Amino acid sequence: MTERKVEVITEPTEHSFEKVLGVPSGTTEMTQIVVKSKTDPHELYDKKDDEIEEDFLNIYDKALEMFERLMIEIDDVDQSKRSRLAEVANQTLNTALTAAKERRGLKEHIDVLSQKERAISKKASSGKITNNNLFVGSHAQLLDALAGKVEDEKIIDIEKTTDSDESDN
Repeated sequence: MTERKVEVITEPTEHSFEKVLGVPSGTTEMTQIVVKSKTDPHELYDKKDDEIEEDFLNIYDKALEMFERLMIEIDDVDQSKRSRLAEVANQTLNTALTAAKERRGLKEHIDVLSQKERAISKKASSGKITNNNLFVGSHAQLLDALAGKVEDEKIIDIEKTTDSDESDN
């Protein structure tokens, strides 16, 4: 889960026009929007996965910051420039969307790998044993072999089952 925090910071700063306009130095205020995202650690992520996700989050945050700045400035800009500014704001949202999709792809890939590992371990621990036996002979020879009546040296291994042991008694 991602926790997102948006801060609006207003700082006094010096502007180059303060001297020209006769305004006292350092009285210009600049508003800055800072977006900080923090994710909960994922148990399947290793150090590199966390680093990649942090990079995607950083891109996502910067795109949202730029979008917010552009939306503030769109009211103050000349009418002829508004459509271009709106287009650029839309492109920053597209950048944020792409970063979000890449984060989703990273998590999806890791989830698929963990699901495959679980399926393999479940299959390995299920205890099913497959025996492939080959018998070349007639039906009567098969029944004799199962009953243990055949003493042929070509037969490598004959195991009596509990059912045939009970029937012999």
